[in-house]
Amino acid sequence: IPFWMGIVWRRANPISAWASFIAAAGTFFYCELALDLYLPIQMVCYLTAGIVTGIIVGLLTPRQSKEHLDRFYTNLKTPVLAEEHLKTDNVA
Repeated sequence: IPFWMGIVWRRANPISAWASFIAAAGTFFYCELALDLYLPIQMVCYLTAGIVTGIIVGLLTPRQSKEHLDRFYTNLKTPVLAEEHLKTDNVA
């Protein structure tokens, strides 16, 4: 969950990533050990807990700096193959 939140949502930060992980892991162990739920129900529970917690904590905590995020997302969009180009490249 923290991995995908970090890629998809610019508001995600390290605090929200840890909170998301802890909430999902805690919910998983609670569902597995205390409730003994059917696996698909467990998955819905811990994914929901992790995503909701990550969003709430991300909204309540300070944002990452724009420079830091821009550097990360620029690296994320770096072309892999020689014939690939960024949208900002002026290639005819």
